[in-house]
Amino acid sequence: MSKKDDEITREEVVADLEKLQDDIKDTVSSKSLQLKALVGGASSLAMLSSFFLGRKSGKKRNSASDLDSDSDSPE
Repeated sequence: MSKKDDEITREEVVADLEKLQDDIKDTVSSKSLQLKALVGGASSLAMLSSFFLGRKSGKKRNSASDLDSDSDSPE
């Protein structure tokens, strides 16, 4: 092999870097979709859990006020 055959040309480097860049873009794109889905699911879970915990807390307060209002009735 001559010295000329062992040299790496500018075109080869550019082609390899473009290929690497495309691979990285694909990986980031797929991970981005997964991350968006995970964030959406977590926020939905947080909203639902706070809703149901709020309802449970509200029922406790309403039941205590119902007892107070029952004792005021003239039965």
